Amino acid sequence: MIKEFVNHYQFRALRQASRRMRRQPTKSEDLLWQALRKRQLAGLKFRRQHPIGPSIVDFYCHEKRLAVEVDGGVHQENDVKEHDLARHVPDRGEV
Repeated sequence: MIKEFVNHYQFRALRQASRRMRRQPTKSEDLLWQALRKRQLAGLKFRRQHPIGPSIVDFYCHEKRLAVEVDGGVHQENDVKEHDLARHVPDRGEV
């Protein structure tokens, strides 16, 4: 569970940020979501903008423990590149 990686206030902030991000997807995220939603890909359920540890991944399949990050144009900006390089998702088995 995510709560073991962050405190209560960080968890609330991540949930709020993920909700905001779901309301304003990038073009790349929106295109991929159209293919992933409603179990269209091999019957797997994906979640959008899912908090894992201190990060939010674009798409997450709990059944396969698969996180998907879409690198659209926003990831080409220098400050975002640095942030992407610095972050990581903890490898602690099932999240």
